[in-house]
Amino acid sequence: MSLTNAQIFALSDKERRRFRFIPERRGRYRKEVRPKRTPEELIDWLRANDIHKIRDVSLKRKPGDPTISDYRLAFAKWKDALDRAFGFQMPKPNVDDAEYMAKVVTQLGIWTLEDYIDARKKRPDIVPCYKALTKRWGGFRRLKFLCQRYSFVAVFNEYLKLRRRLGHLPTTDECKDNNVVLDKAIQHFGSRKKMDAFIDSMERKA
Repeated sequence: MSLTNAQIFALSDKERRRFRFIPERRGRYRKEVRPKRTPEELIDWLRANDIHKIRDVSLKRKPGDPTISDYRLAFAKWKDALDRAFGFQMPKPNVDDAEYMAKVVTQLGIWTLEDYIDARKKRPDIVPCYKALTKRWGGFRRLKFLCQRYSFVAVFNEYLKLRRRLGHLPTTDECKDNNVVLDKAIQHFGSRKKMDAFIDSMERKA
């Protein structure tokens, strides 16, 4: 039988000796049951919940959803999970930084005003508002012209570094995994074969 504190204090010494008092066991915490997810399923969950910050994993998760520990076990770094889920991660939008804006346009493939407005709606954390763009650059057309010039040099250099690091011609998937978008560079040479031939000739001369 269980007694309250008041009942225990009301017992006589003789009655107390007849009882053996056992501390009441506290309830155990029930372990949350979560399904084991593959890295691809963890990435899908980030996309479905539009999560870009590690703290939002805890804020938005429901019982059974992934935890921060799941991502730390599946990926070397949190940024690796974000890169897989949403592509490259940019710093805070800076419309005054020409290099930043060039990367936004070229790496997101924004080549029309409609694409820019749509990208702004989808990723306001990356794409500055059009009003700020117009104030700084005088309109999308001028920014696009600057980005087209930047894209060839930047992408070509990134491709060259990737090729040297891998020690072979990067495949399309390897370029994609390393955020090297070859479209504009290939367009400049006419074909990927001609571009690789140009690189070979330049390296032989070096």
